[in-house]
Amino acid sequence: MVLDGKFNGILEFSERVFRIALKSKNEWGKHENEFIKEYVKLERSKNNLTLFSQKLFKLYALIEEEIKKEVKIFRGNFQHLRGKKGRRKRCLNY
Repeated sequence: MVLDGKFNGILEFSERVFRIALKSKNEWGKHENEFIKEYVKLERSKNNLTLFSQKLFKLYALIEEEIKKEVKIFRGNFQHLRGKKGRRKRCLNY
């Protein structure tokens, strides 16, 4: 998901894991068991789904912060194109 840039997928995945973690293992249905078996590979993550989902939420938050920083840097690089009061300077068209 991260490599594909599907950051909202991380959030959706962690929400689903967290919802499952709120239930006791005896209350899980067929779909919850299959989901955990299919997508959560590490045994320590399976044993503590709440902690696993918290780590995923933190990962998502860190990614979002980095994206915001990059946007600010990107906008800052073009600040020289703006005149006073944030208005664009007139550029010659060639």
